[in-house]
Parts: sequence; C-alpha cells; structure tokens
Amino acid sequence: MSGFSYSKWDNLDSDSDTEPSPTIINQSAAPPSSAPPPPFAEKEQAAELANTPSTEHLDRPAETLQKATSTPLPAPGEPAPRPSQPATRQGSEKGRYQFRHEGNLIYEWSQDLDSVELFVRPPPTLPSSYLAVEIKPAHLKIGLKGGEQWFIDEATFGKVDTTESTWLVEGEGEARELNVVLVKASRGEIWDAALMGRIPGAVLDPVAKQAVQKELMLERFQEENPGFDFRNAEFNGAVPDAKTFMGGVKYD
Repeated sequence: MSGFSYSKWDNLDSDSDTEPSPTIINQSAAPPSSAPPPPFAEKEQAAELANTPSTEHLDRPAETLQKATSTPLPAPGEPAPRPSQPATRQGSEKGRYQFRHEGNLIYEWSQDLDSVELFVRPPPTLPSSYLAVEIKPAHLKIGLKGGEQWFIDEATFGKVDTTESTWLVEGEGEARELNVVLVKASRGEIWDAALMGRIPGAVLDPVAKQAVQKELMLERFQEENPGFDFRNAEFNGAVPDAKTFMGGVKYD
C-alpha cells in the first residue's frame, strides 16, 4: 500500500457478512477475491488545485490589490498581520475535538493522563478484519488491507508506547467507530494535537488547550486523592502542568 488521501470512505460499503481468514495485525495482506474492499477515492490532486493561490494579482498596483482583498495591506515598514488561529471544533461528546477536511469529518480525538484516542468512522458494513492499522512510536497509519492508499498516514504529536497501544471497533451501524488508543510515552504530557496533519486545523486553540490542561490536572488530583471529588474544582490563577507539578506525575 502506498500513497495517502484524506478522502472519506463513506461509500466503500461491503455487502458480505463473511470475514476473511484471520491475518497478522497491521499486515497489509489483500482480502479474499470474493469481497475485495474498494480502494480509496483520489481527491488529493483536485484539493491541491483548489487550494493553489492565484498569481494574477502580482502585477497590480498596491491600491488595486487592497480593494480586491478583505484584509488591509500593512503600511510600509510594518509587519504583515498574522492570521488568528481558528477555534478548535468540539466533538460529538464532551472532551472530544474534531478534525475536518473539505467539509468531511476525518476523525475525532480526546486525551487523558495516559493516552490519546482517535475515533474514525469506517463504512457501517465493512468487516473489521479488512482494516489495517499500524501504530509506531511516532507515526500512525489507518487504511484497508490491500488498498491503494492510506486514509491516515501521519506523524503523532508526541511519542507513543507501542507495547500498550491498541485499536478496536465499537458500536453498530452509523454509530460504529474505529477507536485507536495511543498510549503516551510521557505520562501527563499535553498533546496539542493527535496527529501532525498535512493540513492544519486539528491543533488545540489556546482556550481548548487550557481546558485540557485543567482536565488532566483534576484527573491527577483525583487519582492521588481518591477520597475527594474534584469534578467541579476550579483553579485560582494559572493551571499547573499535570506532568511536572509537585515532583511530577506518578507512573503505575
């Protein structure tokens, strides 16, 4: 399997109720010829053309260019304004965040002290044994066995403990999800994103990151003080770092 595409696989349904023979996890072996999973659709080239900036304005005078754009041009000698970071999209459940591309939901993700979880929705009728998931210390791949492209092929934000990480398929029908659990190699570390995507949009904005930092710190307090309830606790001032506060987070 080679190549990469964020193209969604919603129309890659399989009508077969028979799953292929068991194969080694992460082995890119082709499924039986009686029910081969279709390859991913290729939209990357079209996306690149759509996102290619126009160069027709390069020979216009500054006054004409300023009228043609919504952002005022900086005065001579002043730095160009930096675009503000878009707000992080909330997921379908509390604590989840979304990454979308071209209007399609690519994945949702969440994190706690120990792990980062990704939630991807494959076709409802696709047998779990057709999925190919490769978890490496700094990289994640998700696709179909025997497919021509990976649906996700990206570096992880932080280091992963591959010996403890795993994946499974949960739910039924439209609620069916591929759940990939990436165990953090550095417990308590805040990940600004699940994956270092080729297209920006999945990174926590400052407000969301502060909320995650609070959740991790309260999780640590609850773990270290089981006789207390910290669910509605608030901090006076800046939230401490759950990984380093008071000698650092403990490992099991």
